Amino acid sequence: MKKHLSLVVILFGMFISVFAQEPETGRIVFYREQNFQGSAVSIPVYVNHKQVVKLKNNSYFEYDCIPGDYAFSLNRKGEAPLTLRVEAGETYYLRLGFRMSFWSSVPEMLLVEGASAVPAISSGQMRQITPEMLNLTRPSNRIGINLAAGFGFKNHPFFEIEGGGKSKISLGGGVAIGLKYGREFGKHFDLSSELNYQFSNLRPPITNGDVTFSRGILSVTPSYIIPIREGDEMRVKLGAGLDYYWSNRLKIESSSIPGGFNDIWTYQNALGPHFNAILEMNLSDKASFIYGLKFYHVGYTFNSAERFTPEEVSFPELRETSGAGMDMLLGFFLYF
Repeated sequence: MKKHLSLVVILFGMFISVFAQEPETGRIVFYREQNFQGSAVSIPVYVNHKQVVKLKNNSYFEYDCIPGDYAFSLNRKGEAPLTLRVEAGETYYLRLGFRMSFWSSVPEMLLVEGASAVPAISSGQMRQITPEMLNLTRPSNRIGINLAAGFGFKNHPFFEIEGGGKSKISLGGGVAIGLKYGREFGKHFDLSSELNYQFSNLRPPITNGDVTFSRGILSVTPSYIIPIREGDEMRVKLGAGLDYYWSNRLKIESSSIPGGFNDIWTYQNALGPHFNAILEMNLSDKASFIYGLKFYHVGYTFNSAERFTPEEVSFPELRETSGAGMDMLLGFFLYF
């Protein structure tokens, strides 16, 4: 009886040990050598359509998996995958980098021999990315500096200049600088607000006088996001929103010109729509650069003057006028 009981215990122990043993795995090592090209941008790696890492410049990541067939790609759609049958106990090396295309750099992935991969990885200069360090979610919020330069659609002649031409002022266009905050909601929707100061001057300028139109602009813009190559490097944002214009002032300095005068004309606060198209390019995981175009329309109504009204100095068209225009946009933003 005791012999039979001992045999049952031994067989049960062997059964538990066999089924408790973890299956032997294979290992994939993704690595990316030091390279200036695309150095600020992380490359996402997908295994069977699931993202497992965003590989930074001069770093590597070890991925253990059970034996079987795998597809590795650098985009969410799994386009141009590299397929591999992983065997138990084997290690495979996939090198990531960039190659030049017609107008941008394109990430690529190559299967390489351990003889060339191991020395690069084990040199001590390449940083290992561990599972604890992974952050696959793109930050949603951003803040940055916004710059703009453009032209107004309506110009007002102010002074005669040599050669028979005229120096003109527009209540649209000019140069702008400001702050912008934005937040992305999911992959395709963005909402941003910005506070800008913009001013326009006489064109062409004159040496003995000047006219400047300045205004503050508060803008709110919902936008639709169109990702380019999954949006990890570039996105197009098409938006339409409202601008609120305040502290609108036309400053005239022409007392040095015969018959000229100095005055400040103020205009009522105003609302106007705008439309913009922006291309955003990632400089790194947390920084981006944008450029684009903004079309806007607004009408200004004269409010008060320190000395003369527009009618009194033969500028009645400046009592009610358009400030519509188009600007080229530039900006630098940090994501958080």
